[in-house]
Amino acid sequence: MSTGLRYTLAEAQRIAGAIVGQLDPSCVRLEIAGSLRRGRPDVGDIELVAIPRFIEEPSGLFDTCQVSLLDRALAREERDQVLERLEGGDRYVKLRHLRSGLQVDLFVCLPPAQFGCILAIRTGPADYSQRLVTLARRQGNHVAGGALRLGMRDHSTPAEKVCTCPVIPTPEERDFFAALGGRYLEPSERRAP
Repeated sequence: MSTGLRYTLAEAQRIAGAIVGQLDPSCVRLEIAGSLRRGRPDVGDIELVAIPRFIEEPSGLFDTCQVSLLDRALAREERDQVLERLEGGDRYVKLRHLRSGLQVDLFVCLPPAQFGCILAIRTGPADYSQRLVTLARRQGNHVAGGALRLGMRDHSTPAEKVCTCPVIPTPEERDFFAALGGRYLEPSERRAP
């Protein structure tokens, strides 16, 4: 969701490039999504899809724990007053780029087998993404938890908020489109039907 500010494509690319430059070393993969990836002439926010890099660190005398380098990079960007965390958790972080005021939506992809699904849906536009989700349903599958999943299980009850249906691996966008039986379209060609 945008803050209402609009930037030209070139301005938004410059801002996004600087953010990606700071966060990329902390990621296995980091891609720009949304209207910026589609090459829209004006951009209201920056959407990023990331697979974070993890390291093992000592935790107590004999134990270790995994630490997200992306979390550390975000904390550094907050300390340096480049980004401000507005909300979020493990899978989604809403930020604001302080100098420009642009909202930055960071979608964290775990495990990497879901990356193609998340990137396609987050690239949009919203009506096009809804069409992809509807196509999955027509095939007897569904999208939940950032993944294309087997079956049509309804997870609408509070006791079933976490989907446990098997994941159809889609590590690349082309894998996601192939799993849906659809033709891959370049981001600039994606439009609502």
